[in-house]
Amino acid sequence: MAKAKAATTVGPKSASAAPQSIMQSSALVALGVAISLTVFLKFTPQSLDATGGGDPAAAADPAIVALEEWLLEQGAVLKGVTARAAVDSGGGRGLYTTTRALPGQLLLTIPKSAWLSSSTVAQRSGIARILASADPEIGEYCQPGSLWTVILALEHERHNTSSHWRPYIDSLPDPTSPVLWGNASLAGLESPALVAETHDLQRHIKEVWHALVLPLAQRYPDKFDGGVNTLESFTWSALTVWGRVFDLGRWNTTENGLMPLMDFANHRFQTKTMTSWDSSIFDFESSAIQEAGEEVFISYGDHKTSVTCLLNYGFIPSESTFGDYVAILANYDQVLHGDEVDPTSPIDVAEYRGGYFIAARVGVDGWLPDKFLADTILLLSGKDPADLDPAAASKLQTEVLRKIADAIDGAQAKFSTTAAEDEARINAGNLSYDEWVTRSTRLRYKRMLATLRATVGHRIEHGQWVEQATSDTWGSDDHESIVYHLADEGVYLAGDVSLREALFHINIVL
Repeated sequence: MAKAKAATTVGPKSASAAPQSIMQSSALVALGVAISLTVFLKFTPQSLDATGGGDPAAAADPAIVALEEWLLEQGAVLKGVTARAAVDSGGGRGLYTTTRALPGQLLLTIPKSAWLSSSTVAQRSGIARILASADPEIGEYCQPGSLWTVILALEHERHNTSSHWRPYIDSLPDPTSPVLWGNASLAGLESPALVAETHDLQRHIKEVWHALVLPLAQRYPDKFDGGVNTLESFTWSALTVWGRVFDLGRWNTTENGLMPLMDFANHRFQTKTMTSWDSSIFDFESSAIQEAGEEVFISYGDHKTSVTCLLNYGFIPSESTFGDYVAILANYDQVLHGDEVDPTSPIDVAEYRGGYFIAARVGVDGWLPDKFLADTILLLSGKDPADLDPAAASKLQTEVLRKIADAIDGAQAKFSTTAAEDEARINAGNLSYDEWVTRSTRLRYKRMLATLRATVGHRIEHGQWVEQATSDTWGSDDHESIVYHLADEGVYLAGDVSLREALFHINIVL
């Protein structure tokens, strides 16, 4: 059985993501989407790995040495990279060059025999026979290309001392994410919407564990044991796969898998990643000139929402603001506001049939789409704003804007700290991982709310928006508001994902 790494004070993945004093930690939870990414190990900072260039006197990391030896046995080609302590970003592991690299130079080749993927587990895993069975649980969750196939295999293999992937599994970090927090820690985020989304993911993992792992434990007690393959253990496996998986799909086939050693590469915004693969090998090439001992970065995706980054990787990249947005929910039908309904939860709202509500996304520029205001006026008056008397349309618009301003004021009054206090504490350093995530997340949506409040106030006072520069954020005039119709015969939530992935919700009643 794999031993868990000792927990330490931890933090973001790259130096650009947070103060130097914060230790790095695991990248986490993808919401069922196969993505290219990497994670961090939680361990005490070490000097540079002797196998990885840099300080030639540095001590080697035994787990990485064993991993690389195993990879070579599998036929891997290690021509220019190794994993070691990422000193520049606080002590988590990173991928480093061992020699000077030129653009297009091959650094790493990983043969398929080393992949822990949807196809290789069907051939090499100790549960290969189960995965090929006609068991109903396998049919429901472990179809070709499903991440649950890899998750289930990892859950078995991590407790299998003779696993083919033992050296790789022994190098894996413990995942760190708000998904693993209790209610008291989650409350510190002070965003009911974000807490609700985290709870939804916790429930989903538990539901699959009940529906997949426990029945298999009864049917195959030699492969799974409810006392070993616990919910905690299964959560570890799920978060590890969601946090490290590469989408290896080609054309009409899907191959999802973990890529040993490659998945120690840390994130850097707008970094070109040069990878290629076919049915048998995975190649990684240098995308720039790099000297020996330099860290090699990849981009996990520059256009992911901040909620996705937080739950996938355990941090929100500080250099990227594309995915920062808050949502404004304008509920029209009073039936949506019963005491038993949490208006911050899209699920709770969706369970109430027969009403309308409108949602708008607002990014870091504080730009509230004109389409959103037009839709609210349409619901209030039953007429297109263009068909209304200008004075009447202006009055309705001001009414909506004042509701938004009041809602923001009310939300800000409830925060336990100001944005300035959160920023000062982050800059002071010496934060635990939990506190760093909590304060950096709060700081992001507090800044957006402040900008939105100023923008709305200007519109109320002057009747027009502040001049806006074009920016690559959700808060653009091109982004239309989302209209939801909750009918008796069904729920239509075309923009549900957009609503779910807002860092904060502002709620008004029309």
